[in-house]
Formats: sequence, structure tokens, C-alpha cells
Amino acid sequence: MILDVVRASNRAGVRAMAVVTVVMTWKSVMRLGASRGDAARDVARFLCAWAMTYYGLLFNQSGAAFEEAARLRARAKKDGARPPKMYEVKYSLGGVTSREVLCADRTVGNFMEQSLALVPALLAHFYVFGGTRGVRFAWAWLVVRWAYGAAFRKGLPWFIFITVPNYACVFALYVDLARYAGLLT
Repeated sequence: MILDVVRASNRAGVRAMAVVTVVMTWKSVMRLGASRGDAARDVARFLCAWAMTYYGLLFNQSGAAFEEAARLRARAKKDGARPPKMYEVKYSLGGVTSREVLCADRTVGNFMEQSLALVPALLAHFYVFGGTRGVRFAWAWLVVRWAYGAAFRKGLPWFIFITVPNYACVFALYVDLARYAGLLT
């Protein structure tokens, strides 16, 4: 009963965050301004959408573990076997593995791996150049990022079609910064 409530609220939370992020993306992309004040708001909107995406992915990660634990417990009960503990499902311990949990884990992990390069580049790009060029790359990165989980489930080469464009967005920000720093002529 409690797990059903957790699963339902988790799914609703992830969907709500996805809808809010899409609305924020639409409003921000349609309003990308040319003045520094508008660009500052655009960066702030992106960072809010980034945080919503991050927490949406975390909720999805948690929900995948709860759903898989419930499924494995039901199967163990039917088979008369020992049901796995939640931590065994969440952390793939004791021989318990789940494709859905792995997919959710990799989606969060890959998001964080790329965010460590993207967010500082975006902030430095805004500080050096102002304007909205950097924000456009960041929005493109975030929009494509939402498809990573589905692409990861499909396997190679599908998730590469998400990862490579994301790398290109981050790389473009650093190329601009490297030119400004005189590292590229």
C-alpha cells in the first residue's frame, strides 16, 4: 500500500517536473533576449530548468528502485524465495540487478558528468560575453538530455545520438572561451 502511494506520487512528480521544464524551456527559448539583463534572466531560467531536470531524474531513479523492489518481492513471494532488500535493488547488491534501475542510474550519472562541464562553461560564457549564445547551447543540451533515458534503454547506437550532440554543445562553449583566452587563433 505505502509503496503504491510512493510509486504513484513519484511518477506524478517526475511528470510534473518534466512539464514545468518544457514550459520553462518554451518560454525561455521564445524570449531569448539581446540585452545583458535579458541574458541574465535567460541564464537564471536555464539554471532553474536544469535543477528541475536534475530533481526529476533523481525522483525517477528512486521510483525505478521502488518499482523494481516491489516487482522482485512479488516474484519472490510467488516462488517462495527470500525477497530482496531495498538496498540490494537500489545498489545492485547480492546478485540483484535491474535494467530499469541501471537505466535510471546511468541517466542521473551521465547528466551529472556532463553538467560538471556545462554549467561552469555557461556561467563563464555569460560572464565573458553576456548575450544569449551560450544560453542557446545550454537549452539545446537540456532538451536533448531529456531523451537520454529512453535512448539508453535502446542501447547502442541510440544513446550516442544523445551524448554526442550534448558534447558538441559543451564543446562550443569552451571553443568560444578558448578563443577569448587566446588559446585558439
